[in-house]
Amino acid sequence: MHGREILETHLREHEGLRTRLEEWEAALGKTAGGDYHQTQQALRALRSLCRFFQHEGWHHFHEEETVVYPAAEYRVPRLRGLVWELRHEHDMIRQVFEEFRRELAYFNASGELRHLPQLGRDLVRLLRQHIEREESELHPVVLKEFSEEDWRALRRLFVEAQVV
Repeated sequence: MHGREILETHLREHEGLRTRLEEWEAALGKTAGGDYHQTQQALRALRSLCRFFQHEGWHHFHEEETVVYPAAEYRVPRLRGLVWELRHEHDMIRQVFEEFRRELAYFNASGELRHLPQLGRDLVRLLRQHIEREESELHPVVLKEFSEEDWRALRRLFVEAQVV
């Protein structure tokens, strides 16, 4: 895999995340229906989506935080502020995700929705905004500013960091 392909892979992963976010919204909608069977289906879907995000989403964040963001900051210093904001967004997403998981466990045990729908909507919104910012603000600059040597260096960083 060449360095440029790393970014292309991230874009494909973003598409997969968008699909999962649509599933997330659909499952959240089923929690409000009041029908026991429908609610149980929604719970299963939300638990499955949580596992997906913990594995795939956090791996994606790890790749960005350990390789892509540092390379972008180093090669294009004017991106430092943006990269700091993107890292902060990762932290916010993780925090809301953990709150959502706690509410999901509470809902599973008690049947009370409490904050689950709002936290779920917040999480979807945060993830969509984050993906959009990366694709509209970070990726175009990286694609424009990185030389072939920068891409080779990025690939080496991925291998050295063992994130591939």
